[in-house]
Amino acid sequence: MKQILEVKATIPILIPEDMILINKIEYQELKQQDFDGWVGMDVFTEKSNRSVPTISKVLRKPDLRKRISVENGGWVYYPNGKGDNWSFHYKEMMEFINNEFYQKFNGGSK
Repeated sequence: MKQILEVKATIPILIPEDMILINKIEYQELKQQDFDGWVGMDVFTEKSNRSVPTISKVLRKPDLRKRISVENGGWVYYPNGKGDNWSFHYKEMMEFINNEFYQKFNGGSK
């Protein structure tokens, strides 16, 4: 009769001092923060946890539009009719969501 022996072992692994070990999700989040390009409305809705109509309503306020439109040096490309899409410069969009969006969403001004 064969016997089976199950062995569990701890093996030390040396990680060089110039490296760190992080989980995959944290790595992906760090990579996303480093991204410096343009994204669409799908990313804005995901990051703000708000619907397209809600975001559009906030971003179409005339005083805000003057400040954030690419036509005025801002970070939002406003669609010019059907078939055209919103575009957002990612880092500035995230800064806006974190610092201003919810205040404007709740009716405040800044």
